[in-house]
Amino acid sequence: MEYDDVLNFQRSIVYGRRRDILASHRETIDQFLTEIVKGIPESKEMIEGKRQKLGEENFHAVLRVIILQSIDLLWVDHLEAMDYLRGSVNLRAYGQRDPLVEYKKEGLRLFKEMQQALKRQIFQVISSIDTTKASSLTTTEATTQSPSPKTPEFKKVGRNDPCPCGSGKKYKKCHGK
Repeated sequence: MEYDDVLNFQRSIVYGRRRDILASHRETIDQFLTEIVKGIPESKEMIEGKRQKLGEENFHAVLRVIILQSIDLLWVDHLEAMDYLRGSVNLRAYGQRDPLVEYKKEGLRLFKEMQQALKRQIFQVISSIDTTKASSLTTTEATTQSPSPKTPEFKKVGRNDPCPCGSGKKYKKCHGK
């Protein structure tokens, strides 16, 4: 149960930040951006240039998507690492170390590494944004919806006949579902 408390604490921090970003609090996004660029003087000019080219609304929309995707991706990786850690700290009991204390220490280290990796990844993605493509994407993204995936339509095929898509499977096992 105490192992879960460590993960619940980390989960509350990550989900709280994610919730704030989903609620589109500009202050939260701007504060997060200042944390990311802290200590990198040339990054402020680069980000301001991208903000000017994209426009304030588009910049925040793109930044919001980047942050959310990065958080989701790194959080899943972190959960897998914590699961592996939980199994490996039990072996440290043989070395006269409390597994719970070791789990807390290593979990905190992994969590801090995840937060640093999040900042690096977001900065890397922001710096690689092509402002001409991103501005056209945000305008076309709002006007068009992606079509739902369709299965190819074939002439009447028997269930046990080979599928006309050329996969070599029977129709009932391929597109007949």
